[in-house]
Amino acid sequence: MKSSFGKLGYMSFGILGYWKGFSVALFFFILPIILSHFVASTVLPLITFAVAFGIFFFMRKAKHIEGGDCYLLLFIVGRTMLGYSALFVISAFVISNGESLDLNVEQSGKSLHSYFFPILMLAPLLAINTFIIIMQKGNSAYCKFCRMRNGFPSERSIGGSIHSVEMKNLLTQVLFLGVIFTILGWGYFIFLYTSVSITQFDKLIFTGVPILLGVIHEIAISVRYLSIAMFRNKMVTDTLFRRGNSCLRYLLICGDKVFLKEIDTDTFDTPFITYIPFQKAISHFILEKKFVETFNNNIEEMRLMYHNIDKDNGCGVWHTLCFINSEQDIKGIEGSWFDTEKLETLFIKAKMVRPLKNEIYRINIVISTIKTYHENGRRRYDIKGYKPAFYVSDIRELKVDYTSPKWQYLAVHNEDHKFFRLKRIWYKYIEGILD
Repeated sequence: MKSSFGKLGYMSFGILGYWKGFSVALFFFILPIILSHFVASTVLPLITFAVAFGIFFFMRKAKHIEGGDCYLLLFIVGRTMLGYSALFVISAFVISNGESLDLNVEQSGKSLHSYFFPILMLAPLLAINTFIIIMQKGNSAYCKFCRMRNGFPSERSIGGSIHSVEMKNLLTQVLFLGVIFTILGWGYFIFLYTSVSITQFDKLIFTGVPILLGVIHEIAISVRYLSIAMFRNKMVTDTLFRRGNSCLRYLLICGDKVFLKEIDTDTFDTPFITYIPFQKAISHFILEKKFVETFNNNIEEMRLMYHNIDKDNGCGVWHTLCFINSEQDIKGIEGSWFDTEKLETLFIKAKMVRPLKNEIYRINIVISTIKTYHENGRRRYDIKGYKPAFYVSDIRELKVDYTSPKWQYLAVHNEDHKFFRLKRIWYKYIEGILD
């Protein structure tokens, strides 16, 4: 029997990880506001530029950390810092007519002191970047590349089922802070600030109040997630992950058909699911042995597609492909064979359980991309818009590494998309979110 091994994938969503992500992002946002009182205006954009690339360097490393948390908020702050550095320099040249980077100048009777610019620039940029991420509804570059490496949130851990809800809540909180800081800063500067010199009240508005609001928000967020962490065993349930167990999922394929069972009204899944005591690594021999012992059937070939481990809760899921040569080789198992057309219908009409839908989605994306593009993103066929059809039989014929994000990336960044090479350079070498 032939075998293929998927890579070990750690990715969990510890409840306190959301708190940590928010806290770190808030710290780096507040940092330039504090530093504006201690460094020259010409130095501050260099510091924020260094901070931005420090964040992106961390992103480059963090995406491979075992048990890594979601750093979407930190990613937003990194983009905000980079934008602030550029906007700071551009504004300085415009205000000083290209003579200086010093923003301590008088304009229209108002002193544009460098104390003001962190909140006047950072806040709108933070609000804009966060709003864009929210409007992308989980399809931002950061989120897409994360799913390519680690699978959908529901595939990664027990807490993954609440990830979208909690991240939406945190993004809303960050957007709220960005908007409030923007209204506070610009409202005061335009309508109330008239002094040529800097007063203590000015410093309170542009520095003290933002820090105070940030601290209050930090306390509220910490109380929320500490409370959730205390009661998470009662609050979070999951039908895929079970604490202390490894779930073994087998997708059985014969020719152009896959074997599925109706587990609920108009809801289908593979009938080949079993659990064993949790293990961080499971050999091909064990996977095959458990299939034979549990389902009393033999198979011709088995390949481990991919797997995810939630080490915090001691559980994991192993997604395996199994192949037979004849439909009659499987006996005593309730279910039916579905060809490519019927499988597509189930997928489109949302008649699959979430784990099966995630598996089929990954298989379809990877195989369709391999059949359409070369590894460099160029089309295999010089026919614009042409994409070869996907067939279930392709799963056995094509030996594919489903754990690699390469082909999933090429599915959305190829020569059919504008500036795909430039985007690849930016995501890989600047923001560090692409391998």
